[in-house]
Amino acid sequence: EYMGSHVSIFQHAHMTLPTLDPVLKDIKRLNYDGRNLLRDIKALSKTLEDTDAWEKRETALRKLAGMAMARQVEDREFSDCVHKNIARILADQVVDLRSQIVKMSCAAVVVLSQELGAWFNPTFEQFLLPSLIKQLAVKAQPIRDSADDCIQAVLMHRTNIRLLRTLFNSSTDKEKIIRGKVSEYLDLICSNWERDELQKTLGPLLSNIKPMLQDGSETVRNYARRTVITLSHPFPRAVAEMLLTIDDRKVLSLLENDLSPEAAAEMTRSKGRTTSLIAPADPVTVRRSTGSFGQAKPRFSAGTARLPPAEFQPQQQQPAQPAPFRASTNTMRDGATARAAQQRPLKQSSPPSSGRQNFKAQAEALASLGDLENPETPRALEPMDNLRVERENRMATRTQSDPADLLFRLQQLRAEVMKISAARD
Repeated sequence: EYMGSHVSIFQHAHMTLPTLDPVLKDIKRLNYDGRNLLRDIKALSKTLEDTDAWEKRETALRKLAGMAMARQVEDREFSDCVHKNIARILADQVVDLRSQIVKMSCAAVVVLSQELGAWFNPTFEQFLLPSLIKQLAVKAQPIRDSADDCIQAVLMHRTNIRLLRTLFNSSTDKEKIIRGKVSEYLDLICSNWERDELQKTLGPLLSNIKPMLQDGSETVRNYARRTVITLSHPFPRAVAEMLLTIDDRKVLSLLENDLSPEAAAEMTRSKGRTTSLIAPADPVTVRRSTGSFGQAKPRFSAGTARLPPAEFQPQQQQPAQPAPFRASTNTMRDGATARAAQQRPLKQSSPPSSGRQNFKAQAEALASLGDLENPETPRALEPMDNLRVERENRMATRTQSDPADLLFRLQQLRAEVMKISAARD
């Protein structure tokens, strides 16, 4: 009457359950009337709610597992009845403080998973797996080992992608032992699940394994490396792309010798593509020499760089024209001398230059115009008009004057601007 199908599965997978095997041997098939399934399940639920009578609870758990082995009703019907009436109470038995109750409840979960198949997955995912993961951090070894054996037995042959979501949420737990066990379960899943099942969740799986490779726990890192090595055989390209995003060279050095040949070749090709994007098309030999101030200046050797065709080469630049004369600082400081020269009357022997004659003639012409707004009232030429006349005269003539004449004109204009500013103030 013992679970022969379960034993064959565990033996085929070379898996043993040292804590739960003695309990599983005591579970017998229990025949019952399928028409009274709901009544019997509710009776078991009421018995399990009695926290004082632990022996009765142990008997009720053994009876629940025996009813699942009898297969008096369809698996879907039995699974729905368990999910609606006894799933929460069964989760409470898993986290009980008495180790004997924990062992029997874990054994019952293993039997239900084997007998009901995929119909039992929602119950295990929603109620039982979170409770079992909490028991992994308990100090009592019988409780911790019972929960560990139960999780491994279910994950070994139940390919349910939804189970991975709970494992992913626990992969960042603050308890180091829980993170280590989760990494061990992921390695177990990748070693025993079919390729098509792993393909459906490959992206989230690699995303959660990546931080495990740099975890602070050595156990987590070791199982994460084993998982990556296992996945590198069916999915070499995806594993290579994930590893190329890791900056820690120590992590990569521990993996590169154990990866599959396909994954190693994919990493080499990916590195080559990345290098070709930043490498120059033609190598250029660079020699460095020390400048006048001890700074290194790059100098490219002739003949190494490829030159463009003659029609695309830049034309030789013409020599720059000498810059126009600008009064130096010392010359600008002689403003007093220029102002004194402006106040002195000009000698008859030195007639003014052509620039001054043009300026005087233009000033007389503008003075004779009078007021533009009221032509009947003539007005004298204002200093601002002198500035405009000088600018227009300079733009019209564009004559090259000697430096002394330019300096004199500059000082004269500055004096007139200062008078206008003082008058406005």
